[in-house]
Amino acid sequence: GIWLVKHYSPFCPHCRRMAPEWKRMTDEMAEDMAAEGITFAEVNCIDSRKLCDSNHVDGYPTINLFVDGKFIEEMVVRYEYSFMKDYIGADNGSIEAYGSDSRTADAEASPAAVEAAPSDNTEDDAVYNQSGQVVVLTKENFAKETAEGPWFVKFYAPWCPHCQTLAPVWEQVSERLKGRVNVGKVNCDENGKLCAEHNVQGFPTLQLLWEGEPTVFKGSRDLENMVNFVDTMMAQPREIKSAEELQKLKSENDVAFMFAYDKADTSARTKAALAHVTANIRKLFLSKQLGIIADAGIARAVVPDMQQSLPVLMAFKDGRTMTYTGTITADDQLREWLYAERFPLLPEFTRENADSLFYDSDYLVLGIVNFASGRELADEYRDNVRAAAMEYQRLTDHKKGGVTKHASVRFAWLDGGEWESYIGRVFRIQRTQLPAVVIVQPSEDHFFTLNARGQPIEPTRAGVLAAVRAAVDGKLQAQSTKSFLARGVK
Repeated sequence: GIWLVKHYSPFCPHCRRMAPEWKRMTDEMAEDMAAEGITFAEVNCIDSRKLCDSNHVDGYPTINLFVDGKFIEEMVVRYEYSFMKDYIGADNGSIEAYGSDSRTADAEASPAAVEAAPSDNTEDDAVYNQSGQVVVLTKENFAKETAEGPWFVKFYAPWCPHCQTLAPVWEQVSERLKGRVNVGKVNCDENGKLCAEHNVQGFPTLQLLWEGEPTVFKGSRDLENMVNFVDTMMAQPREIKSAEELQKLKSENDVAFMFAYDKADTSARTKAALAHVTANIRKLFLSKQLGIIADAGIARAVVPDMQQSLPVLMAFKDGRTMTYTGTITADDQLREWLYAERFPLLPEFTRENADSLFYDSDYLVLGIVNFASGRELADEYRDNVRAAAMEYQRLTDHKKGGVTKHASVRFAWLDGGEWESYIGRVFRIQRTQLPAVVIVQPSEDHFFTLNARGQPIEPTRAGVLAAVRAAVDGKLQAQSTKSFLARGVK
């Protein structure tokens, strides 16, 4: 049968605005459409999130057309009574035309739909934080409130002096982000379990999150700095029109992503691919690293060795090009790939990325060098760790070479001179012992500094690789610091 399905959120202002228009249309046309085999339906995406994800829903409201259970196209018209009624009854591209049409989900979308007026259904058009007021979040309302849109959340304790200083500034942050990003606060004295679930190790902790995906703010807590942080994270993807522009994107980011499609291709498949990529990129706060190419000729010019047909999603990092090979509209697959590729092979360990490096991996391999003892030597040791990371990734990708257990392993480097106090406090490593390699197992509060022979892990490609294998296989003697991560990266 033929189904026209409205997907919505009861908290979405656009949904509430279009609800009477939809009701008027469906009430008026339901009987006639039923005689034609056409059914109207609604899905509450807060109650049925997985269903909405599988139905190509990336914003609210979204109205999709299905024939015999197959997605055909999105209703791309203004969500007002007359426009929706015209879409249904139009001679060209009408729903009724699908009654005798065998098109699948990859069929071409109707020209009428493609050329229709812009709609309100994308999250780009959604208005968040309409009041400019900070929302009090608790264990009872946190999941419901943060289910939609981006949130900048302060986790605090009332007795904390830094929190008290931040309090009036946080109100100003919310006012500055009015209409763009929701702003909330959580009292961790009253919501301890909730704060623990969000890895809050100290007060105040500021997290930018979208559907639960956090990015921790580690900078100076002044008004402009915090607002600039949010603006940077929420930046829009850029359109790439030349090889020079792509090179600029790559040079500005350790990891850059490119989505290429042909704007002449108006199929539902391509429209859905673009929507899924941009939505998932935004929710991981990677938009500033994404370039979009809407011309097949430009795409092949900027990536001469590209063999894939369009649309295609690629990542550029460490001098390599990775192509996404999963189903581009499968959000779980897509997000898993973006997660895996969002860091360079060997990033520098910083205060900004420390939480992500620790908590997004089963093991974190830290190459600790000392630039004060000579840059050339420090660079050599760092390159050794990078070579080990490349080899481990190659072995993991091919599922051979002695990598006997599946484990998420990340690699990073840090300057032991700059982090002297931290490595001494956490890993009990003195500056005179550098260079050194530490393998961290965050979930168990364990770290390893000795190889299988009981000697310090050698800062060579072979030494690091052997130690990582042994750690993953449970063959190294672990050291514990009783939740050293709770001491924080200061």
